[in-house]
Formats: sequence, C-alpha cells, structure tokens
Amino acid sequence: MLLDAFDPDHPDHPWWARFEFTKAHRLEATPNYPDTVEGTTPGFENFTFSPGSLDSFDQLWLFGHEGAFQSSVLNHGEQNVVHDFMNDGGGVLAMGDHEDLGAGLCGDIIRVSSMRTWFYQSPPPRLGMPKAPPIKGPGANSTVAAGPYSGESDWKPQTIFPVYRYSHPSWDPWTRLSYPHPILCGPRGAITVLPDHIHEGACFDPDLSVFSAHYPNGFAPEIIAHGISAYPTPTPLPFATAASNSPTTPYAPRSFGLVSVWDGQDPRAGGERGRVVVDSTWHHWFNNNLGGFRYIERNVPEYRDILCYFRNVAVWLASTSRQTQMRRSALVGAMLTPTMIELTSTLRDYQPARFYEIGEAAKQALGRIAPACQAGKWWHDWLIAETEVSLRHVLDKPRDDHNGIDVMQAAVVDLVTKTMAGAMFNAVAIRINEARFQALEKVVDEVDDAGAEGAKLGREAIAAALARAQGKLAPVFEAARAPKGAKDAS
Repeated sequence: MLLDAFDPDHPDHPWWARFEFTKAHRLEATPNYPDTVEGTTPGFENFTFSPGSLDSFDQLWLFGHEGAFQSSVLNHGEQNVVHDFMNDGGGVLAMGDHEDLGAGLCGDIIRVSSMRTWFYQSPPPRLGMPKAPPIKGPGANSTVAAGPYSGESDWKPQTIFPVYRYSHPSWDPWTRLSYPHPILCGPRGAITVLPDHIHEGACFDPDLSVFSAHYPNGFAPEIIAHGISAYPTPTPLPFATAASNSPTTPYAPRSFGLVSVWDGQDPRAGGERGRVVVDSTWHHWFNNNLGGFRYIERNVPEYRDILCYFRNVAVWLASTSRQTQMRRSALVGAMLTPTMIELTSTLRDYQPARFYEIGEAAKQALGRIAPACQAGKWWHDWLIAETEVSLRHVLDKPRDDHNGIDVMQAAVVDLVTKTMAGAMFNAVAIRINEARFQALEKVVDEVDDAGAEGAKLGREAIAAALARAQGKLAPVFEAARAPKGAKDAS
C-alpha cells in the first residue's frame, strides 16, 4: 500500500506533497510482524509512547490488531503523550477491525475512542459506546458481494456511499455542485470504492453529552462515508467452487459508518488541535484485501481511487503549517503549467485589464493539478484572507441544494473572485519573472505576501469594473422597473 500510494513516481502522486513513514511496533519483530515494512524507513520494536517520542513526527497512524487485554494496551502515561500530541496539532489515523481488535491500542485515546466501536464483550463497551460488530452472524458487517468466486482477495471492491456537501460560490458560482469530504475527492470525481472485507468494524456519531470532554466547544465529528452490509460472512473453502463460496441467504441490507473525521483545525473546534480520521477496518489499507489489485488488476481505475484515498488522508491530516506550505507550493506550481506560463511569462508589472483573464486561467490550472475539492479549498482560503469582511459571508455561505442559483449574485461573485485572484496571481507572476524561474522556493515562501500586494489592486479593479457595469446597465435597470405596457415616448 505505502509503496504504491506514496511513490513519488506514481502518475497520480501530488508533486506538492511528499511523505516519509517510520514503522513502530509495540512488540518484537516476528515473521508476521517484520522490523521493516515495504514503503517505510527502519523503525522501532517494543515501542512505547514516552515524552518526546513523537516530537519529530507530524502524524500518528494507529493500526490496532490486538484486543483489550493484550500486550498493546496503552497505559495512562502513554495515553497522555498521544493526547498532548493531538492537542498540539498532530494528526491521528486510527482503526481496528471486528469485535475488540484494536481496542488495546486505540480504545482509550481521546476522540478516537468515541468515533468508532472498539469493545465487544470482554470488556463490554464503555458508557456511550455501541457494541462492536461480531466476527459473524446477523450483526457482522460483511461488505463482500455475493456471487461466484467472490471474495475479499479479488480485485472487485465494495461500493461505498460518501456523504455529500454543496459547493461554496467562490469556486464555481454558476453551478450547484455536490461534493464529498476532501478525503473522498479523487481525480475521477468522488471516490466510491474501498477494498471489501468479511467482518468490518463500524464508526458512529458520539453522544456529546457523554463525550463532551473529547470535543472542544461541542464541535462534533462526522461520518463521511457509509458502507452496506447485506450478506452473511462467506466461508471460503480450499479450491472453492461457485456453490461452496456463494452465500445463499442474504440478510436485509444495512448501512454502517465506514469513515469518520474530526477537524481540529476548524475554528469552531478552536483551530489548534490535530485532525482525526478513523476507519472501520485496517483491511481497507492492507492485507489480502488489496492483493487482487496489486497482483491481478493493478491498473484498474478503482485501485487508483483507493490509492488516492490513502494519499488524501495523509494530506488532510497534515498540520496547519504543512497545509499552508502545500497550498503555497501548489499556487506557484499552477503558475508553471503551460497555459499560465504562456499567459504570464512576460509580466513585469500589473495588468488590471487582464486580471479577470488571469484569474479564469489560474482556476483552470489549479483544477488540473489537484482534485476539485482540494483546488477549491486552496482558491477559497487564499481569496478569503484578502476579502473584505462584508463579502465574506457571501463567499463562505454553502448553498442549499433545494434552492435555485441566484444568477445576479453568481455574476458578481464570479467577477469579484476571478478578478481578485487574477491580481494575486499577477503579483506571483511578477516575482517568478523577476527570479527568472530560479529560486522558486523563495517565491513559494513569499506567495501570501505577493497575494496581499496584488489584492489591493484587485479590489480597485473590481470597484472600477462594477462602476462601469452600473453605468452601462442603467437602461436595463430602468426598463426592468418600468410599469407593464409602458412605451417609449419618442
């Protein structure tokens, strides 16, 4: 998984982000748990969370394999180290599997413990936590589809169901777009597949009255995708035939939480804590569940979507400082696309008459180097920092999918955002051209300063454009206000 998803030479890997992984195992290395893992640097055996042990890391990925009473259980001191890491901005990915698998490592970590089921029978679930799904029977979460020779090691994924949101008008004011959480936004659109598994865990919405200490300001986590469990667990046999490996008595389809997130960077959460992602099972990430993709149908689009999900999680969990650096790199990178080079390589000063044109081209360039969800957020965040307070409520306001598009507002938002962005990208182009495409790292560091400089001229250009439009459209306004049946006196 790591080698495929995070290989910088993979055609889908974002050039504006690089990741390095270090493996740490709670036990000694064994043949089943080697001291090196494909795609990681040498790590630790018998690892314990002690003060300072996480200082050099940005994210903590927890794949919990053992139950509640086994050797991976974190003591209170270790839990506090993880909590301090999370509260200082460190991102956490956590998961187990069916029943209490993963409870020893993850079951008592703040937020993580109340976003996903961890406990089954011994010990029973904590107060406010649902019982984890069993390994088999009516309550099991089996996402392996029925059919001849079907199984979790083939290259046929499960279909997942993202929770969709609606677009902000600052990115595309002319359309009403539905889109998933950025973790599930891929180059082909929404990511709607993951590897299947015969007995998954489950994510749930916590009762904030019970877990109020987990969620600052009452800012709750959210389930961003659901899975469907519809069949009893298959019992594969050696050299299974269609008859021996096909469930024949399906249970009623049942939805369950597949992936849940908490955004500690959101101002409503205080904006200073690390983000959290929990998954219903680590079988989405490795084991024979990905074997069919890796060794049989490696280039199918579904596998590329799954790899994109892995990368998206890593990008989304990055700290605020890393998010800022990725955004700055991407904005400069957009300037280096062929269209933008052709449009801006001769700019040595500001061209207000071309601001809108530059902004339109820059929007298209960003959309080509990153999924629309990510590109839209970069666009929005860069603009909103330089937008007058009186306009922010318009640019930040999500649209209700039952309401029609306000074309008048869309026209103004389109003019404002693209003209403003064009001025800001004009400023970046000047810096790049002054550097003669050298020292681009310095330009990356100066992106926000250049944007603020260009935004001032952008606001002036917007005011002038609106004034001109108001004058030219005055006859239209007068005609619209005229009484029905009124005729020209001439």
